[in-house]
Amino acid sequence: MAMDKSARKQIIDQYKRQKVSMGVYQLRNKENGKLFIESANNLKSRELTLRMALDDGRHPNKMLQEDWKKHGPAAFEYSVLEEIEVEPDAPAAEKKRRLDEMKLLWLEEKEPFGEGGYNKPPKDG
Repeated sequence: MAMDKSARKQIIDQYKRQKVSMGVYQLRNKENGKLFIESANNLKSRELTLRMALDDGRHPNKMLQEDWKKHGPAAFEYSVLEEIEVEPDAPAAEKKRRLDEMKLLWLEEKEPFGEGGYNKPPKDG
């Protein structure tokens, strides 16, 4: 049975008004302890898209991609480090600023650089 236009519009409007969980996540290599830390506008979909990119061999981080191929998906553990909910109509620049600040704090705390991880150290200034 087809949904009428009014009901469809109402469902779409409700979806658009949903708050989105954004934040910082890590992917930990259980074989060697290396970490990859990144931020995402939508944490719910990020794990899936991250794993798909790695499975397809198209992740931009070459060291992470090589270890994914070498150790396999089961060697990696995805976890959310920090999560915040934002209004769907919040300005994109504000979302980006908040994500960048959160990510920088986690990079400073975890130091996933060199032998400890897959990230490049943040640039000063």
